[in-house]
Amino acid sequence: MDTHLNFKLPDEYEPGQLDQLLAGRFTFMVEPPIAEKWTLYDTFDWRLFNRSLVLRHAGQKLYLEPFFGGESLNVLTGISSPEFAWDLAESPLRDRLLSIIKMRVLLPLAEIQIRSKIYRILNRDEKTVARVVTTEVRTLDEGSEPVLATYLSLRPVRGYPKYSRKLAKRLGRVGTETPMLEDLYFSALERAGQKPGSYSGKLNLQLKPKKRS
Repeated sequence: MDTHLNFKLPDEYEPGQLDQLLAGRFTFMVEPPIAEKWTLYDTFDWRLFNRSLVLRHAGQKLYLEPFFGGESLNVLTGISSPEFAWDLAESPLRDRLLSIIKMRVLLPLAEIQIRSKIYRILNRDEKTVARVVTTEVRTLDEGSEPVLATYLSLRPVRGYPKYSRKLAKRLGRVGTETPMLEDLYFSALERAGQKPGSYSGKLNLQLKPKKRS
């Protein structure tokens, strides 16, 4: 099993419950949590959304990713805030964006706070045989806003399928398997009052039959 699996946890799930779930069955080490802001981008006419793509800015990196799982299609580092595709450094990401959005400006649609924690699963030789990542998603105002969602991600290590199968079965008891990026995207945009794909270039006119031209 080399495919990443993502599980969405129920709202009542407490962070410490993962430690209890793993303890006694797996040896693990917990790495320090990582917090970063994600900004989601698209054009006014949702060109990336219509291609099932998500453009997100995290730290100083820009990621172009497919909705339905898989690795990032392109990653570009050293980016502060994208605007036009042609302003980006020459790269596969720049070329891909230009081919899709052309002269359109990239607009920030939603901002969220991501807090991740990595559990390294170890075997008897203390080698890492799998990773389990908790991802907690909030809006930027953590003082008053609740957690939007919490996810568990299983990241297998090649050569140790036995551990990944056991972990997948264990994690499946507490969460629902889901495409995390897609679920996160729609939750964040809904909270920001955005409706993906809502733009139309056609006029919406209600004409009455007897009205003069």
